[in-house]
Amino acid sequence: MFLLTSMFVLIWTINRFFLSLKGLFLLVELFIGTFFIIIVLGIYEMITGVHYKRSSLNELEVDGYWGITSVFHNQNDFATYLILNLPLLFLYTFSYERKIGRKLFVMVVSLSGVFCLFYTASRANILAFIIFLLCSACYSVVRKPTLGKILIMFGLPLLLIANIDRLLILLSMVLPEGAYNKISSMILFFDPSQAVESDSSFGTRDELWNAGLDYLQNSFFLGIGAGQVEVYNAQNGFPVHNIHNWWLEVLVNFGLPIFLLYVSMYSYLIIKNVIISWRSEGIRSTVARANAFTLLIYIISAASTSSAIHFAMQWSIVALAILTIRIDKVEFANEHSRHIPYVSQD
Repeated sequence: MFLLTSMFVLIWTINRFFLSLKGLFLLVELFIGTFFIIIVLGIYEMITGVHYKRSSLNELEVDGYWGITSVFHNQNDFATYLILNLPLLFLYTFSYERKIGRKLFVMVVSLSGVFCLFYTASRANILAFIIFLLCSACYSVVRKPTLGKILIMFGLPLLLIANIDRLLILLSMVLPEGAYNKISSMILFFDPSQAVESDSSFGTRDELWNAGLDYLQNSFFLGIGAGQVEVYNAQNGFPVHNIHNWWLEVLVNFGLPIFLLYVSMYSYLIIKNVIISWRSEGIRSTVARANAFTLLIYIISAASTSSAIHFAMQWSIVALAILTIRIDKVEFANEHSRHIPYVSQD
């Protein structure tokens, strides 16, 4: 409960001190600056092969293991952090920023983040990133359709599919063997029966998820209590205590009623930010669109991450989505009032 309370304090703090268009811009700059630092640390780890102190890769017996975790405990958490930031950076670069120098800087940082994402070989997060690109292209075409956008939207995927062999060769040249093997087997992500046999991570997750659903059923769907799923897994002899699925963590720990409330809130944030992005312009539209896409693809990403209740970046995105709604409400009212004609009382 302490961790959950801390995250609520984070949401309150962001909405208390950044409640203006200027504050929104400063918060985006803070996100970009933090992302840059974490990416630099990740690339340094990639080049040197030296993992940081809190990295779980230090526990492996093999020296110089190919993975990277940057400031996080494991590769999945690092990949989840990347996927929570990349939509904002991409849309900020291509939809808002006009200064060439800053645009190039954010673009380079974004592409470096994409490379780090592939280097982690987190299949769920890579899939989430691909879905973001598709959703972003569809949104752009529907909002302002042009022949060029339509050709790119349909032509680029077909081009990639037609040259999938060359793409795999390119990935094999720039990625370590372990990462390449995991990414090339992403097709197994859609076939759990094969995945359990060929990849132990799928089998472990399947066991954890089934156990979690058993705990939930035994609690009459009211939940077993905050943080208790890890205690139960430890008591039942699981080598991995965390359920490794944020949605199941909420459902099993807090029960079906709280889970439905959380899903309702989550859906509201997505829909409201889509509406804001559609009817507004500038930084409001860009951030709202990024919020909606990030929350949407996080549905997939959160299905593979370790415990997210303490994951500040997840709650920061929720806070940013709420902040955008509040700022839009004020700005929309101001814009509307400026267009109301003055009527004399005489």
